[in-house]
Amino acid sequence: MRKHTQRFPFQDLVITMVVVWMMGANVASSESGPESQETPVDSSHAKSSPQKRNPTYQMRELVRKSDWDGIRTLFGSLDDGSGKMKFASKLLRLGVKGEEYFRYLADLAQVAIEREVPFPMKFDEKGKFVRGQMSKAFVAWCVDHQVEPGEMLEIIVYKDPVPVLWLAESGDSHALPLLLRGLAAPNLYVRLHAAHGLGLIGDARAIAPLIQAINQLPEDFRQAMTNYLAYFDHPEAQAALARFIQDPQEKQRAIASVHRDRARRKNLSKYIFEDSALPSQP
Repeated sequence: MRKHTQRFPFQDLVITMVVVWMMGANVASSESGPESQETPVDSSHAKSSPQKRNPTYQMRELVRKSDWDGIRTLFGSLDDGSGKMKFASKLLRLGVKGEEYFRYLADLAQVAIEREVPFPMKFDEKGKFVRGQMSKAFVAWCVDHQVEPGEMLEIIVYKDPVPVLWLAESGDSHALPLLLRGLAAPNLYVRLHAAHGLGLIGDARAIAPLIQAINQLPEDFRQAMTNYLAYFDHPEAQAALARFIQDPQEKQRAIASVHRDRARRKNLSKYIFEDSALPSQP
């Protein structure tokens, strides 16, 4: 496998999976990357036409045919979960009209952003995480609410970041207000994905809140969010990036990661349309 195949920019979820492993949580690998998840194919049809039964293949054919009603029907037939989130995110990235695709992602992301649970990871006075220990605030919250810490840990690390991830990946400008709120979420992984989405949208109004959010993060999370400033071709963002990353090589790596991410996103449109424009929509 090539080094940069199907990876998050700056390896956000790689960080997540490592941290979960060190804290002893069991997290399935199926959520390891935004382009690595596929809705399971019906095994009863797998031998006869596995490709045509794949929702991504069906979506591509429906978009090419401008069958917008067919897309809505296919979307409505999918089970809730990461596969349906990915489907909605890709449609939004392609510019396919449909309020239901945005609302599906935004409603799930809002739940994650508004979950008022202390972050489980413990940090020392220098902002470095303490391996294998949970924060006192998180443990106390679980005791007060009579929740098993392991179950809530899985929600915070494994479940809640996923809809924010897909909403961010959509690059939909309508998500700007919600993603700005995500910068202040108790869940630091949610914050990282919100920052990525704001970078993809590229609205200059997000720069000052993003800088403020970076300053509020523990050291071990600050670098990942700082890199998202490289998405903004704006003097304020570039100046902040230079302040936070003073090593020229580190700065170039951040910029290169942005270029790779943008290339990855363009490949989706080429795959669907083979360099042709999105068909006209009603």
